Amino acid sequence: MGKFDGGRSQPGPMESTDIKKGTKNH
Repeated sequence: MGKFDGGRSQPGPMESTDIKKGTKNH
């Protein structure tokens, strides 16, 4: 989960889940 440094720079399989949860949606 360290690829969320620049927000959605590198959308991965975990990003979709985080975005829906609103945890890393910053």
